[in-house]
Parts: sequence; structure tokens; C-alpha cells
Amino acid sequence: MAMSSNYLDAAGLKETFRGSHFKFASTKVPEDEAPNDCLNIQTPVTESALSTSRLHGKNTNEYYEFIQLSQGIHQGCVEAVKDFLNQRPDAVNEWINFYETPLLKACACGKPEIVKELLRRMTPEQMLPKMSQNTSYHTPLTIVAGNGNMEIAEVLIAKNPKLLEIPGSNGKIPVVVAVKNTQMEMARYLYTRTPVQVLFDEDGYHGTVLFVNAIFYKMLDIALDLFSMCRRLAVTRHPHMESIPSIVLACKPDFFPSGCYLGPFKRFIYSWLEVKLPTLRKDSLSNNDQDRIDKVYRMKVMHLQAKKLLLGISEETLAMGLEERSDTVEALFLAARFGNVDFLVEMIKNNSELLWSRRERSNKSLFHVAVEFKQAKSCSLVAALIVTVTFAAVFTVPGGTDDEARGKPFHLKDAQFVTFIVSDMISCFASCTSVLIFLRILTSRYSFDDFLVALPTKMIAGLSILFVSIAAMLVAFSSALFTIFNNSKWIIPPTILLACFPALLFVLLQYPLLKEMIISTHGKGIFDRNMKVLS
Repeated sequence: MAMSSNYLDAAGLKETFRGSHFKFASTKVPEDEAPNDCLNIQTPVTESALSTSRLHGKNTNEYYEFIQLSQGIHQGCVEAVKDFLNQRPDAVNEWINFYETPLLKACACGKPEIVKELLRRMTPEQMLPKMSQNTSYHTPLTIVAGNGNMEIAEVLIAKNPKLLEIPGSNGKIPVVVAVKNTQMEMARYLYTRTPVQVLFDEDGYHGTVLFVNAIFYKMLDIALDLFSMCRRLAVTRHPHMESIPSIVLACKPDFFPSGCYLGPFKRFIYSWLEVKLPTLRKDSLSNNDQDRIDKVYRMKVMHLQAKKLLLGISEETLAMGLEERSDTVEALFLAARFGNVDFLVEMIKNNSELLWSRRERSNKSLFHVAVEFKQAKSCSLVAALIVTVTFAAVFTVPGGTDDEARGKPFHLKDAQFVTFIVSDMISCFASCTSVLIFLRILTSRYSFDDFLVALPTKMIAGLSILFVSIAAMLVAFSSALFTIFNNSKWIIPPTILLACFPALLFVLLQYPLLKEMIISTHGKGIFDRNMKVLS
């Protein structure tokens, strides 16, 4: 007679228990009993087999009673929230989980109707943050500033404007949180409502943090407004910060025309566009507006804002002593590293002594840094600086001018003065020409064939004209000295020797490259030369 399947299942289960590594408390399957039905298996269990706390203990989740309220807020069910709060009015300001009160959760979930219902039941004092169990608290407004919900932000500020001044656990006030989360509309709204004394109280920490982040995240209208209220904010370092606004601006070449590539059509539109700098309260571009405004227009607005800010920073640097300029010098080196030509030229134009700045650790100059990081744009920087110097030199007449003779120079008929004027003019025009040639090289997209003739030819012309401009600049400088020290003949020999040194150095350093390019482009070429055969 075959055994039933129920008996086989029970027997198999018994063998499984017997071979198991686990110890079952007083659980025995008698050897001599073969049950006819697996449901009739009786397993006597002693009281020690079960933990009474597991089945009969109390719930240890201290927030369990608020689960219904938390779910109602998350789902946006206003009626469920009302019903719960009607039964538990005290829950409106209780912790409903480890991190959140009802108001914080409603702000995080973006539920404006629930926020309004909660605020109706709360006092302004209850909206202020209280320390959480893990000390990582947020305020309702810092949460909303991060997610950009304007409707909730407006009702929060209307109920308690003090929230604008209170930072979260990271020390950032709401307007800074909005900027760091690139919530442009929210950032401008909060900025126009944040009291000025909050930004500049004591050591101006909040204002400095806002300034740095406004530049980094391209909200230059906020940065300009802050700069207009406190110009020193842009060039001085806060003790609790690692950077200053001018350093951040130096690392942003795309804020200026030289750092942006535009095709011929966009470049034509850019040159003819008339733009008006937006104001914070009326004309600021919101995220919705930007979708309808041409990209070129917004780019030009950003360039004008950055230019205005840079001019102000450059002027403010003039009022600083040598010891205070260490951060400005660091900004120049970063600009050379990132190829920010506009920043370098503008800063050096008003502060020419900055051109000779060197890093204390490595003793490297701006030119060393530009070459080290292979910034091709910095090649044109030399020519641009020469343009700046020689152009200004024309209006700084050596020996002075005669006011009674309508401003004519005293040494107008001297040969040295005529040499100065002619050489200065040649240097200025030659450097302008070399700038245009280098810019043409940098902004053009060449095919493979262009590297054979077109590109080397432009490079040869650019280097040759740059040498002419340097030589003419040295002649102009020497002539100016001869004009001023007309009666001191001893100054002529050392001046000539010193003037020849930079020109000779340029020839020695650049001539090998220039020679190779001329031979390869217009000579026999590198493949037609007589090569030495190794025996």
C-alpha cells in the first residue's frame, strides 16, 4: 500500500528540522507517530519559545501617532490635516518625524494650501525654527528658497518677515540658499525684501557670501547692487571665507566677450543690439522671460554687467595699499590661468604695477602662468598691453606742454621728441595689427589644408609685427628719456644697452620658431630638405 503524500510531507519536514543547525526550544516530533495529515501535527511550545515583548510590547516609534497627519500633508489632503489638527491642536508645532514639523514638511512637499491652513493656526513665534534632535535644522523659508515655490514664500514672509534674517544650520540665510540653488526669480524676490542691515551687520558675512555666490551663479544684477552699497566688499577677504568676489570674477572668462565664441551671424547681431541693464525691482529677467528672449541679448546684458562690475573693482583696487593687494594679485594669476584676457587688461590698465607681480611661492610672473597653462589667448595679451601703454604715452608728453601756446609741447622741435612721437605711433599701430591677427587665429576654425599655409602665414605675420611693435616701444621709451635728460649725456649708453636687451631676447627666443615656419611654409618644406643619411 502506497504511503499518502501527506505522510511524505510530514516525514520530510521532520527530517528537515532534525538536520537543521537551529535549536528549537522543546519542539519534538515523536519517532513512533506518523500523522495521517500534516495539519494534525501538534508541536508543543513552551512559554520560553516566544518573547512576550515582541507580541505584547508597546510601539517604540515616538512619531507613530503623527503618521496620519504626515501622510495627509504628503498627499496634499487639506481635509485630513484639518480633521487631525481639530482633534490634536498641539500637533501643529510638534515634530512629526525626526527632521520635520508639519510646516516644514508642507514646505518641503510644496503644498501651499496646507501651508496656509497651518499658518492660520500658528503664531509668528511658532514659525521660528527650533533645534532638531540631530541639530540639522532648516527654517521654513530656507526650504522654500531651495525649491523655488514663490506662493509659499510670499505667505511665509507676510506672516513673519523675521524668517528673512534667520539662517539654517549651514549658516546661510534664505536669499543665499536661493542663489546657490539657481532659483533666480526666488533669489531676486528675497533679495529685495531682505533688510540691508542683515547683509552688512558686524563684519558683513552674509553680504560677502551673497556677493560671491551671485557672481558664481551669474546673478550679476544682485552683485552690482551689493557693490553699489559697499565697494570694499569686492576686494577684501572675509576671515571665514576662502575667496573674494574679484577672484571669482577672474575665473569666469565666459562673462566677457573674449571668452564667448559667436558665429558670424550672431556676432553681427551682437554688435548691433542695444541693451539696457535690468534693475532688480522692475526689469530683471525671470526664468519664464528668458525662454522668450534671444540668447544673444541675454549674453550681451551679462557682458555689460560684468564689465561694469570689473571697472568698479579696478577703481577700488587703486585705493588699496600693497599689503592689501595680495588677493587682487591672486585674481590676476587665476585670470591668466583661465585665459580671462578682459579681466587682465582692465585691471592692469588702471594698475600698471600689477603687471610685474610675482607669486611668492614659485616666483612666477603672469606670463609664466599663461604659458604654463597653455592659454593661447594670452599670446594676444602682450600686444594688447603694448596698445594700452603706447596709446596712453601719447597724452603723457615728455617735458610737459606750454599752456600759453595752446598746449604745444616744449620739445616739439627737438629730434628726440619727433623720434618719440613717430616710434610711439608705429608701436601703437603695429601692436593693434598684431592683436587683430592673433584674434583671427584664435577665433577661426581651420581645415586640415589651412594648417599648411594659412595658419603659419598668419602666425609669421603676427610674430613679426609684434616684434616691430616691441622694438618701436623701446625706441619711444628711450627717446622720452633722452628728451627729459637732454643735458645728461651719460644716460644714453646704458639706456641703449638696456633697450636692446628685450629686443634681442625676443629674437633669440622666437627666431627658431619663426625660421622653421618660414622655411616649411614658403621654402622647400620639411620633406624636400637634404637629409643626412646614417651609415
